[in-house]
Amino acid sequence: MHLKPLYRVRFTYPYEASVTLSGPDGTEGQYFFLAEGRSEGRITGRFRGANHPRRRTDPTVVPDFQGVSETDDEALIMLDYFGYRHAYLLEARQIVSAATHLSGGSTT
Repeated sequence: MHLKPLYRVRFTYPYEASVTLSGPDGTEGQYFFLAEGRSEGRITGRFRGANHPRRRTDPTVVPDFQGVSETDDEALIMLDYFGYRHAYLLEARQIVSAATHLSGGSTT
C-alpha cells in the first residue's frame, strides 16, 4: 500500500481563549481556538474551523477540531479531527490523530 496526502491545511488562530482548572490531581486546561486558512492538494479551498482541546493533568493534550473546507469548485467538506498529543519535550512531541470527512455537494 502506498499512502498519498489528500491535502495539506495551513491556518492561523485569529482568536483564542482558555480556562485553567486546578484540582487534587493537578491542573487541567480547556481551550478554544478559531482557525482560518487554506487547504491545498486534491482538496483546495478556504478552510475554517474551531478547535477546543483539553490539556489533561498528565499533561497530554486532547484536540477536538471541527471545521469546513469550501473548495474552489464550490463543494463543502465538513471535517472532524480528533486524537491526542503526547506529553513529551517540545522538540519531540507527537500528535496522533484521525480525521473524518463528509461532503454532500455545493456550498449553496
